[in-house]
Amino acid sequence: MLVCPKCGKDLYKNNNTFSCEDGHSFDISKEGYVNLLLPNKKNSLLPGDNKEMVMAREQFLNKDYYCQLKDAISKYINEHFKEDVALLDAGCGTGYYSIHIKEKYQYVMDILGVDISKFAVQKAAKKDKSAQFIVASTFDLPIKDKSFDIILNIFSPKANESFKRVLKDDGILIQVMPGGKHLLELKEILYKDSTYENEVEFEYSGFNLKDNFEVSYYIDVDKDDLMHLFTMTPYLYKTKIEDIKALDDIKNLKITIDFVIAIWGK
Repeated sequence: MLVCPKCGKDLYKNNNTFSCEDGHSFDISKEGYVNLLLPNKKNSLLPGDNKEMVMAREQFLNKDYYCQLKDAISKYINEHFKEDVALLDAGCGTGYYSIHIKEKYQYVMDILGVDISKFAVQKAAKKDKSAQFIVASTFDLPIKDKSFDIILNIFSPKANESFKRVLKDDGILIQVMPGGKHLLELKEILYKDSTYENEVEFEYSGFNLKDNFEVSYYIDVDKDDLMHLFTMTPYLYKTKIEDIKALDDIKNLKITIDFVIAIWGK
């Protein structure tokens, strides 16, 4: 399933390394993941989510505020697949979604999780030793063509060409994006704009829309979890310091959770 990021030839697992016939080898970490992101493919020394963001996401997701999303995806897969499958979790983070989906799936599910953040992949690899997690870019996947029945693309970039290449002809891509009112109350506090809503676009170059549905509900979060939520979102980098201070006075907040799930085929 994996190919060498240097020469493109098949990688084989042997004890604590992955190697190809040309002699390129990649060590498996003590956590169980392998780093296949070459230095010349990095856009920074430590690309992707940093330790702070990964820790915040882990603490927030462990409270299962997003359990309805992972349950909805699990339900869809169980209803539409009645055999063993291979799933690519593209932008897997700490493995919160794919590991749960695997546990709920009624047949055998082989998981490959990919993320550009080493810190996120470390967390994921510790949780499930039967899944394989790698550090790599979703735009340059070290994966054989047509390897997967399902690709998860949850709040992560659209790597259209890569996904189209590694997805089987009859496979599906499950995309999750923010619905119109997702985190609306948080944005009202940060940006003082009560009309601020997300725009949902059903467009994925190279794929055809097969189905879509929405998962919406409310959550009540305390001050600590509110900061975890804020820290794990892109708002962390685009919000002014003085606006972030507006969260200091919040002890508890009821927030709209609004996901749109789009199912794409080739």
